[in-house]
Amino acid sequence: MLLKLISFELKFHFKQTSYLLFTILFFLAGFYFASQEGAIRSENKYNLHLFTSLISLAVVFQIVFQTAYTTLRDSTHNTTQLIHTTSVQKFHFLFSRFFGIFMMSAFSTLFYVFALYASVKLNIFGIHSDTHSSLIDYVWPWLIIVLPNVFILSSFLFAVALFTRKTPAIFLMRLLIFSFFWVNNIYIGSPFTGGKLVAPQDVLNTTAIADIFGLCGSYEQTQLWSPLEKSTQLV
Repeated sequence: MLLKLISFELKFHFKQTSYLLFTILFFLAGFYFASQEGAIRSENKYNLHLFTSLISLAVVFQIVFQTAYTTLRDSTHNTTQLIHTTSVQKFHFLFSRFFGIFMMSAFSTLFYVFALYASVKLNIFGIHSDTHSSLIDYVWPWLIIVLPNVFILSSFLFAVALFTRKTPAIFLMRLLIFSFFWVNNIYIGSPFTGGKLVAPQDVLNTTAIADIFGLCGSYEQTQLWSPLEKSTQLV
């Protein structure tokens, strides 16, 4: 039963216009960043880590839409009472819906990673001198930053949706998460905002722990890396 429910949820998301739109946008975003001369430095693993991790900031918008569609569709179509009359277990019912949101959001971000890798590897735009970067340089940041972020954001927003059953509450939480991230990064002067991590060490530590995206933690852990380390070591 659980597998059938998960299969149904995956098919449901795949048919949503918003899912297809976000997936296409992520795919095009990968090519866009790769086309900017001086942005992607394929010989620098730290640079690839930062640009691959960027998709974490965009995927929260997709998760919000998918969560709203998933958790509120029963009340929208007046099928809530019908669901309660079935033999579906509550755990299977909720887990399948959450898993659908998580899996489809994670799958969409892979298109961004693939676009980055393909653009650099094939030197599509003729601006990348080093085309020998490994696929692991792109997949590793996805595994340690993007995928956990998708899981955390999906869990958090799904819980908010279940408790409130209100679309505005889901979108408001998205805004708070996004605002909190930017305030954190501006406050510590992170490289993502053009800064140089000028905040005291104790502030950096606190911000790194509080950052839901984990990007501040990456900055904090690599702030003392030498140029050689940033070029040769995975974060």
